[in-house]
Amino acid sequence: MGMRPDEFWDMTIFEWNCKYAGYRRKQDHQDDQRSSFVRETWAYILHAGGYRNENGDPIKGEDLLRLPSERKRKRADPRPLNPLLNMTEAQRQDLRNRINQSAPNLD
Repeated sequence: MGMRPDEFWDMTIFEWNCKYAGYRRKQDHQDDQRSSFVRETWAYILHAGGYRNENGDPIKGEDLLRLPSERKRKRADPRPLNPLLNMTEAQRQDLRNRINQSAPNLD
């Protein structure tokens, strides 16, 4: 943190906490910069290789890695996670029949 021993021993707890919080913010920012460089380099390499994301757009760094300081993006596809919610009753019954036919008879 760049302090001399006499500076450290003359600090109050409040001053120490402020200095440490600033130090952590600086370290986190440097970590994000390093990670951002790595993810953008990988995106560039993948883009040069012809890789695309699920929408067919060129891959960006955010598609590969989310940094700790970034908020989680909302899903681009708003479909429900449970596919059974979109099924009709006939589709559900067909699924039940197929499951019953494939399962061994336990009676």
